[in-house]
Order: sequence, then C-alpha cells, then structure tokens
Amino acid sequence: MIASGRLLSHITLLKLPEYKRILAVSDVTVVVEPNMTQRKKIIQNMVNTLKALGYEHPNIAMMTLVEKPSFHMKDTVEAQTIAKEHREHPIADCELVGPIAYDLIISKEAARLKNFDCDLCGEFDGIITPNLLTGNTLVKAMQIHGHASSCGILVGANIPIAITSRSDPQEQSYLSLAACAALQKTSVEWKL
Repeated sequence: MIASGRLLSHITLLKLPEYKRILAVSDVTVVVEPNMTQRKKIIQNMVNTLKALGYEHPNIAMMTLVEKPSFHMKDTVEAQTIAKEHREHPIADCELVGPIAYDLIISKEAARLKNFDCDLCGEFDGIITPNLLTGNTLVKAMQIHGHASSCGILVGANIPIAITSRSDPQEQSYLSLAACAALQKTSVEWKL
C-alpha cells in the first residue's frame, strides 16, 4: 500500500568527495512548485528520513538564490517565514535556516567572506530546494561534475520507495534499494 495521507516527496542522499557529511536534497522529482504548506511537509519528510538513518538533530537549509529576503523573490520571503515559524513552533526536530544561498550552505569560508553569521555553514545535513527544477539541476550537477555517489528515495508513503533517474548508473539503483531497506527496517513510521 502506498497511500499514507502524508505528502509524497523525493530525497536524494549524496556523498560528495569534498563535503564531510552525507547531504540530503529535496524535492528533486515529485513536488514541482511547493507552496509553504508543502515545503513544511517536505522538511518533515527529510527530517524523519535523516532521523531514521541515525541523525539525532539534523541541520536543514532552505536554499534560495540569496540569503536576504526580497519581495522580488518569493522563495526568499517564504523561507524566512518558515524559519521564523519553526523557531516559534518547531516543524520537526531539526535546526532550520533560511533563506540561505548554496555557497553558504556548503562552505564556512564563503560565510566568513560574506560576513554571514551562521555556525551551521559547512555543516548542513539537508537542503530544501525552492522547486523541482532547482533541486533536480543541483543534484545532477553534483552527480556529473561533483562526482557524488547518490541514491534516491520516495518518502511519505507507508514504505520508502527506491526511485532513480533513467540515466543513473546501476550502482545508484542498488544504493537506493539498500537505503530503502535500511529505512524500512529502522523506522516505525513506515511499518505497515
């Protein structure tokens, strides 16, 4: 049975050669243009997945083009609003930062150079992208140019589902199945 009443979203787990943590990116396959309610559910899905994989209190970034809200860029305003709401009424058991640009998510040095005051820069476990195009492009660039190993998981269903791109190598299909098996075994939430 797939239907659970929760939002289905896709998470890619990546191991980049130059980043010391496994990095989760969502949504890259299912939710095309998430509204604020959907983005909160995507955050919950990511945090539940990371916690099932052993993360106690994951650091999650809501990626935008810039780190300051601008009324010209709706996703920056939404990220700021969600982060503020999270501080008052936590969405999930995580640290949540946004809006924040990709270079600040990945690099403490970029944060130093831009005078961005956030201790989590360079230590994020997950990235929530503003839309499917951004997430899918980011993941494919990491895989092709960043030589990242990865796996893809559809979450929010009664069971985790392995899902990959048609152009992904066979190893990624194997890793996706292995990740789903690990999640199914460790997470009470997915038990039927």
